[in-house]
Amino acid sequence: MNPQIESWCCFNRLKNNFPQEKTPVQSDSIKTTNDTMNFVFFENICNQITEQRCQQILYMILKPQTSKFQIVLIIIFILLFLIGSTGNICVILCVTLFRNMRTISHVFLLNLACSDLLVFLICEPFTIASLINPDWIFGESLCRLNGVFQGTSVGVSILTLTSVCIERYIVIVGKGFNQNRFNFRHLICWVVGIWITSFLITSPLLQAYEVKEKNLTFIKPTRYCMETWSGKNNRKKVFTTIIFILFYLLPLIFMLILYSKVGNHLRRSTNTLINIENKPSAKRLKTQDTNNVISTHSMSKLNSIKGINNTRQRISKLLMILTLLFAIFWLPYHVTSFIIDFIFGSNIDNNLESFSDVGWLNVYVYPMTQILAYVNNAINPLCTLIISKKFRTTLNQMRKCQFASSSNSKLTKTLYYSQTVNYG
Repeated sequence: MNPQIESWCCFNRLKNNFPQEKTPVQSDSIKTTNDTMNFVFFENICNQITEQRCQQILYMILKPQTSKFQIVLIIIFILLFLIGSTGNICVILCVTLFRNMRTISHVFLLNLACSDLLVFLICEPFTIASLINPDWIFGESLCRLNGVFQGTSVGVSILTLTSVCIERYIVIVGKGFNQNRFNFRHLICWVVGIWITSFLITSPLLQAYEVKEKNLTFIKPTRYCMETWSGKNNRKKVFTTIIFILFYLLPLIFMLILYSKVGNHLRRSTNTLINIENKPSAKRLKTQDTNNVISTHSMSKLNSIKGINNTRQRISKLLMILTLLFAIFWLPYHVTSFIIDFIFGSNIDNNLESFSDVGWLNVYVYPMTQILAYVNNAINPLCTLIISKKFRTTLNQMRKCQFASSSNSKLTKTLYYSQTVNYG
């Protein structure tokens, strides 16, 4: 049968089934068909077309088409996937394959890299699939799990950055926490605690996410994986506020305070070293730092302390940059969430009747905030590999396949908050 005649028949059948104001705009593919065609003349032909066939024809004509903007987004997401996955894998291999890289700070960076990598491997494919086809085809369970894992990964990232900030403060300002041992079991418990805490805070998303259907084309319902909170919008507002406070505002304020103290301590240590170097050697031997950070009786001792101070400055600089990047790249996401939930939220009910009211946010703004979040996950390992001299050296050794010998590859079971550990 002629495709134009089939389309004409199906559109007229659709026209009789819906009110006039909801009749879809006719496609360009049937514009050449004479709208004044006598339906009675084609009645026998139209009656031969089944309802299922009409649905297929009209869906192909009316289904949402991938726009140029969506194509650009897909390309960006794929590039971020390649860059982020490669970078985080490099960080993971550097720490796991080389014994000298297994310091406390580096283990936390390893945890951050694992979280970022899982985001690219688990969450981003669903994001790309939704851009290609808005219809959610992965089922209710994956919808819920995908939502809660994305929230958990955000929590793991910020809590890991907070943990390593605390570790830096203890090592540099806290005088090594009185040289108490911090064994490997404690470190693993700390890391596991980060994941459990993040999951528990975001666990309400397991109930909040649902697959809802909306017949936007009047032909075939489109399934959306989204937060519904069983139609109770106040719960969504409360949850959005809690996530913003616990996973953004409070950790950033806390880290700002600690890093300011770390920075002041490092500046004082640097100034003390400069003053010691400028004094005559006879007086230099009598110099002793009041904070017991520097006690020098020889130039070799002084140079050793200078090296430790420089490496601490580098790792602290790296961690402060990672924290700043997290604050910058995640702020648009939180702002957009507040706009959707508090300004438009009351207009979005459980049946998605007002879904189009925030269509411009969902189509244009929200994907951009997702891109910024993925940029943060991709740029973390790049900053680590670029700024840290030890990571650069280790990466170069790994490239040359110069791995640690098997006799030295056993993981050290005890880690120390030692003033002489090289954290750079």
